[in-house]
Amino acid sequence: MTATHGSPISLLQDPTPFDNSVTVRPPRYQYHRLEASNTIRLLNLRPWKDPLQQHHLECTLEVVSLADNPSFEALSYTWGALVLPEILVCNNDSGIGITKNLYDALVSFRLPDSSRKLWVDAVCIDQTNDSEKSLQIPLMPQIYGQATEVLIWLGEAVEGSKDVVQYLNRIGQAFVDRGGEIREPRNEPASSAIWDDVARDPNLEKLHLVLDRPWFTRRWVIQETALARKATVHHAGVSMDWDVLWHASRALARLRGDGSRFWNRTTGRPIRMNSSSLLRILELDEQRKDCWIWRDQWEANEAGGHMLDCIDRARAFECSVDKDRIFALLGIFNRGRATPFEVDYEKSVAEVYEAFARYCLRHGDTVDILAWAGETNRSSMPEPLDIPSWVPDWRLPVRSSSDTLSMFRAGHRLSSNVEVDDASRTLVAQGMMVDRVVVRLPHMGAYDTASQVRDWYAVVEVYLRRRLGITENDGTKYRTGEDIWQALARTLVAGKEDVIFDWSRDSLRAPADEPRTLLYHAFPTWRQKVLSSSIRSSVPTVEEDAPQAQLRFETYEHLEYEDGVIEVSKQRAFFVTSQGFIGLGPKGMELGDVICVLNGSSTPSIVRPLREGFRMVGEGGVAPVPIRRPGYVLMPSGDMKPYIVRTEQETYRLIGECYAHGLMYGEVWDLDGLCMEDFAIV
Repeated sequence: MTATHGSPISLLQDPTPFDNSVTVRPPRYQYHRLEASNTIRLLNLRPWKDPLQQHHLECTLEVVSLADNPSFEALSYTWGALVLPEILVCNNDSGIGITKNLYDALVSFRLPDSSRKLWVDAVCIDQTNDSEKSLQIPLMPQIYGQATEVLIWLGEAVEGSKDVVQYLNRIGQAFVDRGGEIREPRNEPASSAIWDDVARDPNLEKLHLVLDRPWFTRRWVIQETALARKATVHHAGVSMDWDVLWHASRALARLRGDGSRFWNRTTGRPIRMNSSSLLRILELDEQRKDCWIWRDQWEANEAGGHMLDCIDRARAFECSVDKDRIFALLGIFNRGRATPFEVDYEKSVAEVYEAFARYCLRHGDTVDILAWAGETNRSSMPEPLDIPSWVPDWRLPVRSSSDTLSMFRAGHRLSSNVEVDDASRTLVAQGMMVDRVVVRLPHMGAYDTASQVRDWYAVVEVYLRRRLGITENDGTKYRTGEDIWQALARTLVAGKEDVIFDWSRDSLRAPADEPRTLLYHAFPTWRQKVLSSSIRSSVPTVEEDAPQAQLRFETYEHLEYEDGVIEVSKQRAFFVTSQGFIGLGPKGMELGDVICVLNGSSTPSIVRPLREGFRMVGEGGVAPVPIRRPGYVLMPSGDMKPYIVRTEQETYRLIGECYAHGLMYGEVWDLDGLCMEDFAIV
């Protein structure tokens, strides 16, 4: 279902004939209230026998209980434009306005001589009744899970699209029949004939005719495919099992990553794969598989982290109604929960997002939802919502694979301990206050172009040297004991330990124990190149005869590292703290902001004290910080950690998560001089 629940729908007022004999629309169908909580409506699509009536759609609606395990198929499609120019005649005497795309789907799926029982969101749910939608949408897992088949409708055919879907069906089925994992073509010499068929077919360059259709971009389709027992894709009269489409997409993704067959021998030019949906199809299938992997955790009500993973991975999928960024996924992460998150279309977008954040904090045993929150993210939207800083704005688009830093375990040694005061909209979380920010540089995105990364880095190094008193080869050590330049190398890519791609390593014949080059290993030579080019670019130009331009070759390692720096640093600001921690924080951070590690969190956070004159415990001042009650917390190791309650409770705004080198793997618990305290975040 890719419905736009909650959207205003325009019903065209001018009579639109649906066949040559009808010139006046029938009266609008009047929905009757569904009495029982587990009842749904099913659409009985009548057959057509008269050729003159082939464009005339008729149905009846019946109410059934899911507890009776009725037999039906469910439709997955996109609504398209929010106007209803077509009519579905219901019960012979009234009509339901439907979109053109739904009309085309029903005409295609209608049988010639028997009725077909379907569940279709736009017809089976009263779209004008928010209360009914709030009751019916939680039934989506049962509806799509009980359907004998989910029919995926990609829309009407255009010139060439039938050939493409037949091509996808053929190559996908070839890999299904072959079996085994799909690898790059160069690593599968035994399947050379299959790969020749994949790479040499002219439809390879026309994939966009099928794979770039709106269905592949909509958020509702995630749970529809994930929950289906059987899903089939329908286009231009061709039916294809979902697993066949996945195999075709997997093969095409492998082909794209392998340059060995990317040359069209007929035209003498590179092959072009014009489709942006391959990764979305693979992601949809991952979500589908995860539904079964997480089934035991769902039943045990232990899948808290999966909720956030699911919604984050769905950010590349769109929906027309901002509330549906949450509601469209409830069928997945509400499944099996004793206390599910409730659908309520009568709430505003801000109220839905705040309620969802409270739910995750209270039922998910994780504070990692804060990684998507913060003032920096909230203020980046043209029309910010009225939500506290600890509530994520899920309207934010995905920026990159390094948008969040959830792979770390900064605060995992202790479980999260949070309370939410609904009246004051305040989150109170326990954690360790670490240090203040004393150097903050503009984020890389503030520079004109990505090619100016060398200028950005030159500024980073100037301020790092100035603050830490570094000379070129003085052997300065970072707080962790490692060389300062190695610490910087890892910081600029946010600790990523990706292996730099190597053709010989990728070969199946490479020795398993062959040393691998990690991403940050390329830093020394990259730094040398960047600084030398930066110095040259800063020399004033004078009029003189220009020398013959010479080619400059970049090593693959340099390019990989530079891409890593740009990916993680473009929307983050480099910072240094008073005690010498270096890191990358939200671009909205300011001098004086505080680094903290909250219990149970994967990453440190940047918070901003709201009271003027705020001081950290142990920070210099005329008088010590007033403490009402000192105490201790017993750590899992058996050690005792100081815990304080301030005489006057401080309040903070969450600015965002950060990468702070030397704090990402639980080191904070072993630092001396720090106290655990409460953070009241508003």
